[in-house]
Parts: sequence; C-alpha cells; structure tokens
Amino acid sequence: MVLFFCIITFFDPLEWIEYKDYRYIRSIDVDTRWIWVASTDGIIRYDKLRENWEIPRSRTTFPNNIRVIGVDEFSNYAWFVTTSTLARYNSTFKEIDEYPLPIQGIPSHIAFTKDAVLIHIKDKYYRFDRNTQKIEKITSGNNFDWRPRNQPQDFTLLSPYFIQDKRLRIYDMTCVISDEGFLWVGTSGMGLYRYDIYTHNSENLCLGVPNGRIKAIYIEGGKIWIGGDNDAVTLWERGKNRWSYFDLSEYELYSIKVKAITTDDSSVWFATTEGVVRLCDNQFKTFTVFDGLPSNSVTDVKADNNGVWVGTDWGLARIVKDVVVRENRMERVRINDIELVGDSILIATPYGVWVSYGKDLIPIPDSTGMLATGVSVICGDEFFATKMGIVTKGGKRLTYPFDLPDPNIYAIEVLRDEIWIGTAKGAVRFDRNLSLREIFDGKNSPIKGAVYAISICENSVLFGTDNGLIEYEGP
Repeated sequence: MVLFFCIITFFDPLEWIEYKDYRYIRSIDVDTRWIWVASTDGIIRYDKLRENWEIPRSRTTFPNNIRVIGVDEFSNYAWFVTTSTLARYNSTFKEIDEYPLPIQGIPSHIAFTKDAVLIHIKDKYYRFDRNTQKIEKITSGNNFDWRPRNQPQDFTLLSPYFIQDKRLRIYDMTCVISDEGFLWVGTSGMGLYRYDIYTHNSENLCLGVPNGRIKAIYIEGGKIWIGGDNDAVTLWERGKNRWSYFDLSEYELYSIKVKAITTDDSSVWFATTEGVVRLCDNQFKTFTVFDGLPSNSVTDVKADNNGVWVGTDWGLARIVKDVVVRENRMERVRINDIELVGDSILIATPYGVWVSYGKDLIPIPDSTGMLATGVSVICGDEFFATKMGIVTKGGKRLTYPFDLPDPNIYAIEVLRDEIWIGTAKGAVRFDRNLSLREIFDGKNSPIKGAVYAISICENSVLFGTDNGLIEYEGP
C-alpha cells in the first residue's frame, strides 16, 4: 500500500469542456461576429471571422432544454428560453442569470426592446422588465421584432426543407437565419449548414461527439480519433476545430463499437466488436475470422514496423500487407491490452503479462503475485492494472480502497510528472512519486461514472467517459 496526501479541490467549470452531441439544433441567432446555436445538448457558437467553433463556458451550468436563443443588441447578452426559465449569458464575465417563467410550456419566439425582453409561449406573451427583473403577462405581442424572423419554408432555395445523407435518411431543417449573403440552417441530426445565397453552395459545419460511451481516443498530430459505444466514429481536426463522422450504414461498416484505435504510415485501425477495421484513402476494409483472425471480438490494436498487432478475446494475430498471421503462442487466450515498448511487445492477459522478444515469448517476473490475478491495462513497461489494483515495475502498489476509488481500472497515462488513472468511478491523478492523489468525479468535475480512455493533448487531458468526451485544462 502507498501512503499519500489527498488534495482537496473545488469544481471550476472554466477548467473543463464537455464535447456533447450538438447535431440536433432548435434555434439560431446572429450578431456581428457569432452565429449562436441552441441544440438539444447545449449552446455553441460559430465565429464568422475565424470560421471556427467555440463552446461558451460559464462559472455555473447552462440551463437544460433550451428552445429559443436570441442575441440582445441593447446589452450584447445572449438570452435563452427553456420550458420553465428565461436566462441571460454574459460572455465577458462568463456568468448566467436565470429567471423562472410564470408558466411552463414550449417557447416559440423572443424579442428585445430598450427596457424589456419579450417572450412568446403558448399563444401568450410575457414581458421581462430589465430594471425590476420581474416577468409579467401582457395582452398583445404586436409591434415587436420577434425572433426567429423566418422559417426554412420561407426560402425556396432550401426546398424540400430537409437534408439527405448517402443512405437517403432524412434530417429535417428546424430553423434558419439570414446574414450577409448566407443562410444558416439548423437541422435535426446533421448539425448546422451554411448556404451561399448567390452560388447556392452549402457546407456542413459540425461540432461535438455523438451521444454515447467513449472508450478510445487516439491522437495523431493535429487529428484526434474518437470511438466507443455511440453511433459514429469521430474525427476531430483540432487545429481547425473541424469534426467529421463515420457511421455504420453510410460507410458499410460491420460495427462502429470501437475499443481501441491506432495508426500506421498510411492507415487508421479500429478494434471493433465485429473485427478490426482499416481506414485508408477514405476507404474502409474489415478483417474478420474469415480473413484469419482468432475472433471477431477485437480487444486492442497496435501498429509497429512489423505490421499491425490485433488482440482478440480468443488470441493474438498480426496483419502484414493485408495477410492475417495468427500468433500460435497465444492461442485461445483473451488479450486484454497490447503495449509496444522499444522492440518488445507486452501482452496483458488474464494470466499475467507476457513479453515478446523476436520469436521468444516469456512471462514478466511477478514478485508481488499481483500480475497472476490478471492484467487489464499496461502503460509502458512500468504500470500494470490487475484485479487487486495497480503494481509498478519497482514493486509499488496502488490498491482499492486505500489508493483508488474503484478496483476496476480502464486506462493509465503518464504526463511528465503526473500519472492519470481511469476507473469505474472517475479519474485519479498521482504525482510521479505516488505520494499525492487527486480524485476527479461528479463532486469536483463533470466526470460522472467510468473513465475508459485518457489521452494527453498538449497542455490538457482528454477523458472518454460514460457521458462522452471531456477535456480538462486546469493546473
């Protein structure tokens, strides 16, 4: 057992970013610089000058179930209307003020005057007084500049008022706003589109990760690949903040339930529940048992100069120039994790860790006896996650409940002088000497539940969780 001092921290929302599913858009408004978008999963805004997305942040939580968004030209606040609340966001001070509505219902419009904010709900009109900050019912909504001003059906350019993907699935247009020669169109499932009024060209502008559990994050230069138990594999080009999605039906994939991701010189490889998938030159190919894999349930994938190593729940294989070669030394054994360290390959199994040196396969010495209980995760040749906790190469131990919030370990990553551990009950950060510990869970972070993947991204840390992708930018 390792003795440590626990750091007590408080949750600062400005240190965290949650990348949610922003493809289902309900309302849009515009100011001189930003396109403001209200989606089912929250608020985002598009910078027209830099042509880049931003997720607005606040010291408090944004209200849920936002139906209407409007930018107030009198105060430069962004206002949101939910089924029960009127809220305003000050982007300079990153603060949100909320005011309960006198009735509950689905709002349809918002308007602004110098003295008030007007709201239209259920054929009734309400006035928020800027001075008294009280909301009162009014008899008429005439003579106000209500937003949204238009519906998609007001523009023949947008006919037939839905988007179709390659599989002819239909995504309805939900809202539209005209601004400086463009129509900005929100859809139900395909995010935001920008239509050029003069050329009739359109561009899909997406942000975020499809809803679901994130189990794999792989960083390759400026590209971040994200996969898990959701309905698409996501490519995030971080420098451009451009997001792309690869779903099951559109790309004829057997499965997009991804457990691990890696790359080689020309391809991206995905470990899925129905084989290992290669993406090369925008073409997908799936290798299965019919190509020689021990099983279609692929648990891990790694690439080196000798090919692509594929771990399954029934053995180990290697793919070299599209040919699958089984590793007979690991037949009928579940491969939990594969780690490449120099010229060696470390293989985690329910029976311990094995090292492959050329043609030799030998077990790692286990003076603690912990490796024999089964190893689920390896980090380099230094950290090993077992059923009894984590053991280091030097023999130090991190055990539950003394050092870890849960005995189930899913990820280990090292960042300079820090060690990050993903468990079934949040993430844990240790210093290099394992003497200081900090737990990140629902009490002091947006991380709630399990952390399946951790990846270091420049000066931040990315977490794959039960609730999607979360980024930590704190100290």
